[in-house]
Amino acid sequence: MNKPWKVILAFTGVFVAGLVCGGPLLDRLRARAEANRPPFAERTMKRFEKEFHLTEAQKQRIEPILLRAQKDWRQHRQDNMRNLTGVIDRMHVELAAELTPEQRGRLEEISNEFRQRAERFRGRIREPESPAASGKAAQ
Repeated sequence: MNKPWKVILAFTGVFVAGLVCGGPLLDRLRARAEANRPPFAERTMKRFEKEFHLTEAQKQRIEPILLRAQKDWRQHRQDNMRNLTGVIDRMHVELAAELTPEQRGRLEEISNEFRQRAERFRGRIREPESPAASGKAAQ
């Protein structure tokens, strides 16, 4: 074959197409899997029950610890996302000063996309505790 650049170009094209198509698909699959995943406390309790063969008394003492850890974890994630959003917003303001008007328009689009993703993320970590977990905690 006298033109190896065509083969390289073809492989590169397939790779880029995979990235373009696979990225959004992976995000959707990840979001769907996370939506169907039980909360941290529930998953951890099931694992502890299996690993340690907990008694009912132990389960009752451990569950509040797991629920508190779940609540603290979510709060830390929210705080981190809030801090990250502030850093990104400041960066976008500084970048805008260096860009042309057309480039600033595109930066604004990117900034809005980031804010939307951040809000979706915040919504996922603010979801209420599962009814089973909160019902058990009340007992």
